[in-house]
Amino acid sequence: MQRAKRVADDDARVEPIVADEESRTRGAGPGLVLLLVVFLPVAVAVFSPGLSAPFISDDFLYIVNNLYVREFEPATIPALFDPTGDAIYISGGNYAPIHLLTHAAEWGVFGEAVRGYHLVNVTLHCLNAVLLAALML
Repeated sequence: MQRAKRVADDDARVEPIVADEESRTRGAGPGLVLLLVVFLPVAVAVFSPGLSAPFISDDFLYIVNNLYVREFEPATIPALFDPTGDAIYISGGNYAPIHLLTHAAEWGVFGEAVRGYHLVNVTLHCLNAVLLAALML
């Protein structure tokens, strides 16, 4: 956040105090590198057991039994973005077109190989954990 200082004149203008470039970036580099070196392996260790898990719960609704995902073609994109269309009802009434497009792309790459889906999921969770830690830093 920027602090402000009063200018000593009659109209009492306020000018922002802007830190120079060196003081804004000082310490960000080494702290972030240390964070990645320490925190990323911890995140991988925590989330990696999920790599060997089977499809569970709503995976059957969103992926395994969803023809919009399994038989995806560009012509189905408008159906995924229709908030009242069949694609939404097949997905349990949850309007999440980007979610379904992601699953369709994963199905195109991994097919029925569950490990691929979990690899993407673990990677995203690890990156989110590191981003959260960086934000807190």
